[in-house]
Amino acid sequence: MSKRRSNRDSNLLLRGSTWYVTREIPPSLREYFGKRRFTHSLKTTSKAEANRKKHPFLHDYELLFENARKGQSALDTPWKARAYRFQALTEEMIKSNLRQFETLEGYQDGQLITVTPEDQAIDLVNDFRIMEAEEIEKTHGREAAAQYYDIASGKVPIDELWPGFLNDLAPATQRDYKLYFNEFVEWTKKGTVFVEDVSYITVRDFVTGFYAKKEAEGEWTRKTISKRQSALRALWDYFITHGHALENHWRAFRLPRQRNGKRTRGPTRIAFSDEDVRRLLSSCEPKSLHHDIMLLGLLTGARIGEIAMLKVGNCNDERILVEGTKTPAAHREIPTHSMLKEVIRRRIKGRQKGDFLIREVNGTKDREDALSKRINGFRRKVIDEPGKVFHSARKWFSTKLDHAGVPDAIAHALLGHAETTVNRQVYTAGPSMKQKTAAIQKVKLPVRL
Repeated sequence: MSKRRSNRDSNLLLRGSTWYVTREIPPSLREYFGKRRFTHSLKTTSKAEANRKKHPFLHDYELLFENARKGQSALDTPWKARAYRFQALTEEMIKSNLRQFETLEGYQDGQLITVTPEDQAIDLVNDFRIMEAEEIEKTHGREAAAQYYDIASGKVPIDELWPGFLNDLAPATQRDYKLYFNEFVEWTKKGTVFVEDVSYITVRDFVTGFYAKKEAEGEWTRKTISKRQSALRALWDYFITHGHALENHWRAFRLPRQRNGKRTRGPTRIAFSDEDVRRLLSSCEPKSLHHDIMLLGLLTGARIGEIAMLKVGNCNDERILVEGTKTPAAHREIPTHSMLKEVIRRRIKGRQKGDFLIREVNGTKDREDALSKRINGFRRKVIDEPGKVFHSARKWFSTKLDHAGVPDAIAHALLGHAETTVNRQVYTAGPSMKQKTAAIQKVKLPVRL
């Protein structure tokens, strides 16, 4: 019985005592690359070491095939397909030109300088690369020419590499990670970002500049930023594993902390003004997600995480049961404001008690984060001022209770704040539902719905 070759040893070729990685080119791409297979020396006589070293090459070959197919089907720019072809053929071009050169020796500043045939062949191929880039510049501009040269020289844009990293992740995680990676690419203000160009300084400026600003303005929480940093660290770990990067600079930085261990705070969150509320409600379609979430925030004072976790069975015409996400006091019963009843009726109609009230973020890994992104994305288009975030709706609600003369004990019960006196903490059951209903109806929207 013949012994089947182990998959572990596939794509290896022994020439003399040296191991090579080899990959057959798909038949449809052979004319494009002008050969039947790629072969590259692994510079080792150890089979075990060859098996470890082959994977980055195999990954790059698959990337070349993918980009070649894009070029053939016109899904990618033709000059980029040419750049990947040049990159793939570079080693063969150097080898084919070695014979025409001899070792040269000469003196420079009193020192003997030796130029090998390989050095001269590399210079010649680079001259070809420069000539190609100059041709690209004539037809596609200087930026395309610079990108052509970088890719043809062996650099790979990070957006060409990250699909391999994302393949094994859940669809929702893939969407989030693509967003995080593209945020970084857009911040660089470069059309294409290469792994080799992402330096220690680049990462430092991005983390301590872009991320720190987002936190200072109250747009993102530390948790939101940590998710993004974690994704970028994992991506660079993948690059290192596959031979595209040597260091992971993303592991070197965290946002600055105060000496007491708490995060550095930005502008204090401030309440929306009545004019802000008018602008926000008039800027979204009635019965839309944005409209409903703004009303829930303005007329209950609930936090975004509390709204995200509301259940159909906990909401009706009479009351909304908030299962607090921060403290025991945050678990509370809020009377349904008369201007919220239509929203509640519409969202619970025909649904199961255990369903989430806000169905638009069903299936996401983090409901609070997903809803926060959607509502703050809308809010920024209307109001983009330091200190004004979705939490400003809660502060507006609190301000309206105060202006209406609502006693602190009732306001605390509606907002889910802990009582500060022993008497109220220990000896009372808190305000009645009737008292809370009368109080919440004193909150009036500055617009007619």
